[in-house]
Amino acid sequence: GTYGMGVYINNTAAIPQPPDDPEMPTFDNCIIRDNYTKNRAGAGFYITGAFGGATITSCTIGGIDPETAEADKNWSDNGTGGAISFTGPTNGTLSIAGSTIRYNKGSTQGPGIYLTGITNATTITDTEISYNTTTNGHGGGMYANNAPLTITGGKINNNTVPNYKEGG
Repeated sequence: GTYGMGVYINNTAAIPQPPDDPEMPTFDNCIIRDNYTKNRAGAGFYITGAFGGATITSCTIGGIDPETAEADKNWSDNGTGGAISFTGPTNGTLSIAGSTIRYNKGSTQGPGIYLTGITNATTITDTEISYNTTTNGHGGGMYANNAPLTITGGKINNNTVPNYKEGG
């Protein structure tokens, strides 16, 4: 596997738009599931670059397969951010609203959402982050390192980390 088996975004140059904001990829009403990376980050989404970022609205990232009723996870095997990995240094932004991030797996930090080296605040609104599992890292639902974060509404629950780690 490689980075971002579901979606890979590497935006290294701003594309000016009124009012001089870089154009960000937009995902609306989407399903990103059943992606796998080995020794890499971001099985669902891998977002990077000096102006990397995205707007994710009303999406399901991971979850339950409606046909088999089994977890249909994004799995970052020996990597970070099973569902979403957003890494810097970057001046881009990530906005997640009205979405569900469930049943994702990562061997290390943040199998739900992994954020590091981000300048601008990531905003998460009315989003559920649940049942994500790490086998050897911190932050079962979310891991943020040197990354400002604003969360409004939604819920973060039932995420799992090993006994000797933090942030289940």
